[in-house]
Amino acid sequence: HVKQAFLLLMLLDISSHWCQMYSTASLQQHHKSDDGNTGRFFLVRWYYHYYYFFGYCCVGAEFTYVALYGLAHVAENDTLLKALGDG
Repeated sequence: HVKQAFLLLMLLDISSHWCQMYSTASLQQHHKSDDGNTGRFFLVRWYYHYYYFFGYCCVGAEFTYVALYGLAHVAENDTLLKALGDG
């Protein structure tokens, strides 16, 4: 189930970004510009307008994916747990 969840999250991430890029490119706007996001859902406008929020979400999501992936493998690998002193 963990692999399917990661796959679903990656597909959602890539497809939503592609849709955002395609829809603004059809208007000949950049997908991160205020002009390209006029009339969009307020979270999309806020996400691309406030770069600290944008950066926090991007880095936080990637860190979460890596941490969960690592924890899934640590739970499967008793040798690593013993080497870390928890086993």
